[in-house]
Order: sequence, then C-alpha cells, then structure tokens
Amino acid sequence: MRQPFLRIATSGLLAILLAACGGGGGGGGDQQVGPAAIQVVSGDAQTGVVGNELPVALTVRVTDASARPSVGATVVWSTAAGAGTVTPTTGTTDDNGTTSARWALGTVAGTQRVSATVAGIPAAQFTATATAGAVSAVVVTSPSMQPYEGDTVQLVATVRDEFGNTVPGAVVTWSSDDPEHFPVSASGRLDTWGTGAVTVTATIDGIDGSLQLSVVPIQVTVTYGTRQAVFD
Repeated sequence: MRQPFLRIATSGLLAILLAACGGGGGGGGDQQVGPAAIQVVSGDAQTGVVGNELPVALTVRVTDASARPSVGATVVWSTAAGAGTVTPTTGTTDDNGTTSARWALGTVAGTQRVSATVAGIPAAQFTATATAGAVSAVVVTSPSMQPYEGDTVQLVATVRDEFGNTVPGAVVTWSSDDPEHFPVSASGRLDTWGTGAVTVTATIDGIDGSLQLSVVPIQVTVTYGTRQAVFD
C-alpha cells in the first residue's frame, strides 16, 4: 500500500508544480499577449468645412491575437499633408481597448486622411471630405481686356472662400455701370454697343468682384495711292 500511495502523492506534486510553472504544454490561459490588430470604431467618412473640427470623434479599438481588448496600448495619431490637426497626437487604450481623438480639418478642400498607428501592426485609416467655406472673395476675369465695339464677351466670376478654395455652385448677380451701352446678362455675357471704359461687377452674399474693360472702336484703313483714310 505504501508504494501506490507514494506514486499518487508524487504525481499530485508534479501536477501542482507544472501548473505553477505554466507547464504541461497548455501555455497558460492568463499569458499576456501584445496588440495584434487596430480597427476603426467610429468617425470615418465624415464631411466638414475646411478649417473646422469634425462633429464625431475618431475612435479605434486595439485587440490581441484572440480578439480580446488590448489594454494600455499606445496609439499614435497622424495627419497626411494638408489634412489639419488631430488632438491628442497619442492616446492609450482603455479597458475596452479603445481610444479617441478629435480632428480639425486642414484648409484645402477635398479628401483628407488621418492614420492611427500601434507599433508593429498595420495602421487604421480615416478619410474625410473637406468642403469650401463661406464666400470671401469674387474674382472677375475676361478673355480680352480691350474688346472691340460690337463684340460679345463672356465674363467669368470665380467665387473663393477665405483659404482660396473655389466655392462650387455659387451663383452671382451681374451688373454694368453703363447698361445702356454695355449691358451684361445674368450669365455674364457682356455686349459692347459703344466705346470707352466699362466696369462690370459680380455680386454674391454682399461681396463684390469688379473688372474694368476698355472697349475700342473698330477702325478700317483704306489706302489709295499715297493717301490713307481711317474709318470707325
């Protein structure tokens, strides 16, 4: 009876030692595993006005290889060129494996990007569409600054925000300082029924842009012998 008892006692002691050392080939259920993946939770694909903070915070979730929250992981936030600023620039994941940041868009209209990075794993990407801001300036251009009398000139008004972005879909109101001789249509088409200087103005939201043109007469020169005659 003594030998079987000793074998049982020895087996039990070995089992306790293996469990304490994490042996037995099981690897131990409480073994700590580092970050393996980072995913976007919210804040992607927003639209906002240039230079302004987006309404929804950017949030990511970091997990380990078993898809469990990775607590205490350091996440670095960074913007692409011209994409504004992210606050804070680094964050630490909470008990759910998440951390958040706020994004203020850059001043150039178009697609902007932010990356959330944890060392050693592929970054999570956020994109946003930045739209032009309120009207700040109107610029009027003409294909010719000295059209001839009788010409029709198509003027163009470019509407820009405070950062120089073109404001799409802006509709201006056109006016001429001499509508009798130089009328301008609602689409910016100028008719030159006289000669001399004319100032054409495009207006939107109380903001004006003006351009002065000099309309010159059409002159025809007739030469006969040694003499010339000029008609306009």
